[in-house]
Amino acid sequence: MADQHSSHESNTSHGDSLQNQPNTTVSIRTLLEQNNMLCNDNTNLRQQVQHLVLQLNQQQIDSDRQLQETLFNLSESNRMLTIELNQIKKEIFNLTEENNRVTQENTYLKEQIDDLKQENLHLKKQVDDLKQENMSL
Repeated sequence: MADQHSSHESNTSHGDSLQNQPNTTVSIRTLLEQNNMLCNDNTNLRQQVQHLVLQLNQQQIDSDRQLQETLFNLSESNRMLTIELNQIKKEIFNLTEENNRVTQENTYLKEQIDDLKQENLHLKKQVDDLKQENMSL
């Protein structure tokens, strides 16, 4: 019985192997085709990643260039505005000096006017006094 069982097992395993061989070949072919498709997909994905990396690098370069230009323009604008501000400060200083000079001159002229008014009053008084004196004569 052991011999029969063993010969049956041998036939069965040999028989299964023969029956499964075409299925195994088909499965291996299918797996190889899937593997080839996955390799192709992987290659395509690598190319896409490389393209995207190149794009990102170019965008970074462009962005850096734009930032450099903007920084240069802002720096130049700042320099020009500083020059203009200094000119305006100088003009304000000069105008303030001129204003002070004119104010002093105005004050001096007012004092002269006041002095002349006083002198005029004094002269009027003298004229009045002389008129009074003349009338008495």
